Amino acid sequence: MKTDKNICSLVLLTFLFVATCQGAVSASLLWSQKAEASCTAQTSFQQCVLCDLHPKEVTLHVLNTLIVPYMDESLTLTCTSQIFLLGMMQEAATQDTSFRFSGTYFNLNLGWFVDAYNGTYASSEDQTYWEILDGNMRPTPVGVSYYQPKNGETVTFNLTNYS
Repeated sequence: MKTDKNICSLVLLTFLFVATCQGAVSASLLWSQKAEASCTAQTSFQQCVLCDLHPKEVTLHVLNTLIVPYMDESLTLTCTSQIFLLGMMQEAATQDTSFRFSGTYFNLNLGWFVDAYNGTYASSEDQTYWEILDGNMRPTPVGVSYYQPKNGETVTFNLTNYS
């Protein structure tokens, strides 16, 4: 158990240092790598006493039934310690090269807007956008930068029309 605490200390300190010096996006990527080491050190989804780390399972589902190439793909993160959806998406892209996304950063209040998944772009010409649906298939109240999926949740990115 001492090893788990030491790893969690390293994760927390590394996250705080990077967040202070380089910004949240870099911190998110580093957090993902260090938290993965912590998660594999633990034999179950136990709470890390030192940093309150709660690994969780989240499924990312990309659905496009509007524009060719159609897609209905899922990727499950079985042991993620990411808090925000954007960090989970970055972790998924690291784990599986077929999960790709691109986006536009607006500002600290709005965060990132996702423009494309796996090469399929939303477009004003087609009047489409990538809708983010929570585990109950309802639109999320915030975007990928601030949405916090729960353990066991499936988040769906659905290409939809706004007309």
